[in-house]
Amino acid sequence: MKKSKILLSLLLVAVMTLSLVSLIACTDNDKDVEIVMWAPSGAQTFYAEWAKKWAEEYNKSEAAGGKTYTVIMGVEAEKTAATQMKNLGADGADVFCFVDDQMDTLLDAKLLSALGDPKNENAVLAKDIASRNTEGSVAAATGPDGLLYAFPMQADNTYFLFYDPAIISESELTTWDNIFEKVAAYNTEHSSNYRVQLDLGDPWYQSAFFYAFGGNATKTETNFGTDDIGLKALKTAHKMSMNPLLKVVPANDLPKEFNKTSQKIAVGVGGPFVYTEVLANNPNIKIAPLPKFVYEQEQAQMIPFLSNKLIGVNSLSQNIVAARDLANFMTSEAVQKDKMIKLSAGPSNINAANDAGASTSDIAKVLAAQSAYSIPQLNLPKGYWEAIKTPVNAVKTAGALADRTKDVYFKDGVYQDAELRKLLTAMVKAMELETAK
Repeated sequence: MKKSKILLSLLLVAVMTLSLVSLIACTDNDKDVEIVMWAPSGAQTFYAEWAKKWAEEYNKSEAAGGKTYTVIMGVEAEKTAATQMKNLGADGADVFCFVDDQMDTLLDAKLLSALGDPKNENAVLAKDIASRNTEGSVAAATGPDGLLYAFPMQADNTYFLFYDPAIISESELTTWDNIFEKVAAYNTEHSSNYRVQLDLGDPWYQSAFFYAFGGNATKTETNFGTDDIGLKALKTAHKMSMNPLLKVVPANDLPKEFNKTSQKIAVGVGGPFVYTEVLANNPNIKIAPLPKFVYEQEQAQMIPFLSNKLIGVNSLSQNIVAARDLANFMTSEAVQKDKMIKLSAGPSNINAANDAGASTSDIAKVLAAQSAYSIPQLNLPKGYWEAIKTPVNAVKTAGALADRTKDVYFKDGVYQDAELRKLLTAMVKAMELETAK
């Protein structure tokens, strides 16, 4: 008796039983084949619709061999897909969405099916993938051996400002200090209680503080621990955490934060992944490039990551040919164009990105403005994310203390550099930098 794969992750407990994609719990028919695909919760319906189209076409093809293929959608966040795949191995998804900084983890675990070398004339699939996607997304999907290991699907994994123009104008979004000042002034004048959101507890956003002051981090070296970079970054994060208007909530919560009646946000930081949902109930909300930080008299541009989202095929899949065909279909021009329209996703597909009729112009304008100073989310040190999180969370927590006498990093209006340096030293050690070859 053939059974569906068991999705063991707590995040995968609820497999979406969408009417668009059949979920077969148990069947005696050996001609029924199940392909498990993981995608984030916000894209389940979208992928389910296209999975149904893929199955209808694939089941008619010679490749199906007379069998009936069905796609089962599993819920898994792109940023945690690699961890779950390592935990489950062959019991993981056949096809899964992930962020490009997880490539090394997946390659080390030998969980990605190689697609070929785009430079090889005989590698038809690899050449096709490389020709239709942006150079950066193809590079992100390429292993150290020059082989492609994933299918590019998005080239917009970044974040920017969302703001309410009724409270603050675009011209006033110059620095974080100015944003807090303008929102505070509006609250005073209108007896309101608007807040400013930034997920100061997430290392994806925390990293921007270090890069703003000239930070650099690779597998072999980093200057994040220096006074010019690290101390400025931690002091700036601490200063922000002390502002009573700061609201530290995840970017995924922006849609509901703009809808609240109490402590509603006027400005927040998120990305294309929440754009459609935010504007669905808040059509007046606008987006803009990220502001600058202010450290003493110095202004430093907040620098975000700009990375790619990919689709991988499990090298341990029992249906690798069909899984690869599904992944190729799900990253095609037609699917990427539709995703751009429905989910405001920035395509890696060149033709889709150049389709003026389908493009989301507001996002395209912001991404273009930020592209000059955004950095790729690649070649990061091992343990990078947790390493960054520890010191920034420490100063964030201290800055938010109601009793200022308990803040060990800021006493009597003076920063305690020695205490901050301890955090930086531990952070660099936690990165587990490799020895340069």
